[in-house]
Amino acid sequence: MMLNVNKYLFLGLLLLGLISCEIDDGLPDAPGANSVRSIAHLKSLYVGEPYKVSEDIIVRGVVVANDISGNLTKRLFVEDESGGIEIKLDKRKLYEHFFPGDSVAVYCGGLTIGSYGGMLQLGSDAANGYETDYIAESVVEHHVKLTGGEAPQRPVHKIAFDEVSNSLVGCFVLFDDVQFAASGLNKNWTDNGVATNRTLIDEDGRIIVVRTNPTATFATKPLPSGSGSIGGVITVFNGVYQLMVADINDVNMYGQRF
Repeated sequence: MMLNVNKYLFLGLLLLGLISCEIDDGLPDAPGANSVRSIAHLKSLYVGEPYKVSEDIIVRGVVVANDISGNLTKRLFVEDESGGIEIKLDKRKLYEHFFPGDSVAVYCGGLTIGSYGGMLQLGSDAANGYETDYIAESVVEHHVKLTGGEAPQRPVHKIAFDEVSNSLVGCFVLFDDVQFAASGLNKNWTDNGVATNRTLIDEDGRIIVVRTNPTATFATKPLPSGSGSIGGVITVFNGVYQLMVADINDVNMYGQRF
C-alpha cells in the first residue's frame, strides 16, 4: 500500500513539475497589464533621434492597412485609441496574415522608433542612412502577433481636409465629396515608374496630396475622373500630409465632377 501511495505521489509531483515548466516556443509571453502601452506613448519615446526600445513594451491595436495593393510594400499600419503607427516588416504578402480589422499585439522590445521625413516608424536598428530598417522576416511573428478573439471593425475616420493633423498620422481616414484636380485628368496614378504625387481637391478648393508608389497594382491605371470618396492612411513627409491608398477598393469616385 505504501509503495502505491509513493508511486502516485511521485507521478503527481512529476505532472505538477511538467505543468509548471515554461515551454519556450520562441514567442514573447502573453501581454501583461504592466507592459501594455499606447501607441502615443511609444511615439513619445522618439525625441529627435532613433530610440531603441529596451523595455518590454507591448502595443495592442487594430490593423488598418496592409500591403494588399502593393502601395505599402512591407508595411503594416496599426491603430489604437491614441493614434496609429507604421511598422516596417521585411516580409511580402502581409495581407495573407494580417487583415484590416485584425487585433494584434506588437512586442516592441529590441525594436527602434525612428523618423523618415517626420514620419515615425517602428522597425529594427538604423541602417543604410535611415533611422530604422525592416524587421527581419525570421522574427516577424516574434514581434507582431494576432491576438485572436472577435476582431473589431477597422477604425475609419471620416474627416475633411482641414481636420488632418499629427494625431491622425498612421490612421485610416475617409474623405467624401472629393475629386482629383484637373491637372491629373487623363493621367495615371504614377508617372514613368516613379513614386508620384497627385492633387486631391474638395468642393471648397482645399487640397491634399495623394502619393502612390510604382509598386502599386494600380500604379499604371488612370486616375478616377469623377468625384466621390477615397480612403487610405495619412502619412507625412517634411511637413506635408499625404494620403496613401492601401486598397484600390477604398476608392469610389464615379460621380459627376463639381
